[in-house]
Amino acid sequence: MKVEEAQANLAIQTQSIIQTTEVAPAGLNAAKVALASAVAQQAQVVEAGAAGSDRDAAQTALDQANSNFRGAQAKLNQLKAGSTAADRASAQSAVEQSRANLAKLTTDPSPATVELSKAKVHQAELALAEAQLALKDASLVAPFDGVVTSIALRDGDIAGVGTTVLTVADLATLRFETKDLDEISASQVHVGQSVLVTVPALDKKSFEGTVSELASEPTITQSGDVNYVAKISLKDPPADLHWGQTARVEFK
Repeated sequence: MKVEEAQANLAIQTQSIIQTTEVAPAGLNAAKVALASAVAQQAQVVEAGAAGSDRDAAQTALDQANSNFRGAQAKLNQLKAGSTAADRASAQSAVEQSRANLAKLTTDPSPATVELSKAKVHQAELALAEAQLALKDASLVAPFDGVVTSIALRDGDIAGVGTTVLTVADLATLRFETKDLDEISASQVHVGQSVLVTVPALDKKSFEGTVSELASEPTITQSGDVNYVAKISLKDPPADLHWGQTARVEFK
């Protein structure tokens, strides 16, 4: 499509003088006809004794027709006298530019141009990869399905490294964790052991459970007490059990 346009431009540039000389006499003839019509119209207005506004309008039309006639005559005289050096130079420059554009479009690119284009494509691919990585780093993805229970930041806040942004909990698998299982009691607890869990908030109802995990490393309180965390899963957790509720645990 671009090659066809360039060829068309070249043809237009080389034919411009011929087209102009054909149009100029026609424009002069049209100006003569318009002038004659304006003269006749003014004569009719004066002869009929028209109002002043009509005479002014007729005079204006006559003046315009005279101006158009003089302009057309001057243009024809200029064409008959031949174009100026500046006109010829401008036309030649336009022709050469059109030829250059046509040659550029019809000539195969040089190896250097191809390599430069490949380098630009590679650079754009690297920029795209960096943008995709930045977008990925800006996204927070939970390692499990759950429910957002709290949001620590608001719109416009800046989150530093290690800042808690929100809390996600898997409320479908609630379990209890001991806080005061001392080292002596921990020595008598093992994974898979049956447990009876009593929840005061649920009318002190008791539920069967099992020790699912037992910490290998203790936690030491400020007073120096050594405790181990045992995680207990209920066999049939009640629907009205909520996160954060406390319970009394009895190991069987």
